[in-house]
Amino acid sequence: MKEWYLLSDGQQSGPFSTDELVFLASEGRTSPDDQIRRGTSGQWRPAKSILKKQRKPVQKHKRPPVVEPSPASNEPPQQQSPDTSVAPAPPVPSQSSELFSPLHVAVALGIGLTLLLLIAFPIGLLWFATGSEDTVARLPSDPPDSEPVTEPVTEPVTEPVTETETETEPGPVPDPGSEPIVSLKGRAAQQLLAQAVGKVVLGWRFVDKDGEEKEIPRGLPHFFEDEEEAKARGVKGNDIDFFTDSEGDKHYYEWVCSGSGSCFFVTSDGFALTNRHVVEDFVNIQRARAKIQKIKHDLRFNELEPLMWVIINGEPHEATVRFTSDQFDLAAIQIDLQNCPFFRLSMLEEPELLTEVMAMGFPGAATVPASEEDANDIRSRYKKSKTLKSSPVCDQKITLTRGEITSTPNRSKIGLMIQHDANINPGNSGGPLWDSESGAIIGINTSLITGANGVFFALQMKQLREEIDENVPSVDWYSPLNPE
Repeated sequence: MKEWYLLSDGQQSGPFSTDELVFLASEGRTSPDDQIRRGTSGQWRPAKSILKKQRKPVQKHKRPPVVEPSPASNEPPQQQSPDTSVAPAPPVPSQSSELFSPLHVAVALGIGLTLLLLIAFPIGLLWFATGSEDTVARLPSDPPDSEPVTEPVTEPVTEPVTETETETEPGPVPDPGSEPIVSLKGRAAQQLLAQAVGKVVLGWRFVDKDGEEKEIPRGLPHFFEDEEEAKARGVKGNDIDFFTDSEGDKHYYEWVCSGSGSCFFVTSDGFALTNRHVVEDFVNIQRARAKIQKIKHDLRFNELEPLMWVIINGEPHEATVRFTSDQFDLAAIQIDLQNCPFFRLSMLEEPELLTEVMAMGFPGAATVPASEEDANDIRSRYKKSKTLKSSPVCDQKITLTRGEITSTPNRSKIGLMIQHDANINPGNSGGPLWDSESGAIIGINTSLITGANGVFFALQMKQLREEIDENVPSVDWYSPLNPE
């Protein structure tokens, strides 16, 4: 039934059915901020109110409530599902029937619309969404007697992040690879800092059916055979979505290889540390070649490969995973760069309470559009960009937040933690926690408690030394007993 009217840029059009509104959204011809109303006398309301109902998750199984952070995994390799993009052929008219009868035209239009939805809708989702996909371990408030479990999240955060003001006296910029960063004061030091902390971004490079090569800093949809398979994946913690085509059939899918976080250099030749949960989705999809082929077939790409980039001072660089820890939420990655600014790592046994610290990274909250005009501009740039460099994802600047150490808990299943109140958000995962007194990194930011005020966690660095030294060459360790 065509019962909706659309108000976009001051122009009213309609009536439309619900499926037609969803199709217009997938084509980028309307947005959730446009207004709709039922009939000619109903109340105007945002279009997202009806579009969300068509895309809401059918089932989102989360891990049990938690009291503290712990290692997590994003997506294990998943089963294949058969092609859902091929519709049955229309019936062949008999010799006695008219060649273009109304019945035949209706059938052809129905099949054509179904094909368009099956193929265009998933691709439209890639460009229509403009929310952040930053990854950080987020935990709910403490329930009694619960086991520690970490749960990475990728939803956008809307709270503003306050950047810490630092001194900006000009000074000579030293050779980046000659000495580790030991101060954040002054413009020269901050220029090195921008080259020593990177934003990790997962996404894809593909060649479409027209032969055009593109890079996207977000996930691609992997379709399931039916609802039962989708629910089975949901039980394992995956977020499952669906859309409904013009014939009322539901098509279930999940996003694959998406998310972002932070990392920091620990050697001058491009080795960086981050959290395991930041890169785990990329590691898993690299092992699931059958799933890559399924996505390639469903979306009719000529070529397809998952990629991980590290954005350094606005420049994207392809990165490889060199190591992931089985014991800690730790990973080492490498970028093909030389003479990089890098950090010293602290061997401090236990940080002192009230020590001043600085959290560094790329929180998704810092990229929330400042206005409707800004949001429209970001959405338009995402649609037009063909390379990662041309997309808005490279615009974000490093964020610094100051705080103090408030506790040093020992979690048997996680490790030695640093609890602090330097504000972090999704996207800060894998970023460094800087000790302002020693000028060394004492922890890796990894998680937060949702619903709590100023409760953030980092892994203490000293406990990671054995694994780091085994997998990352020539790391500079700082000891308070031997500061030189």
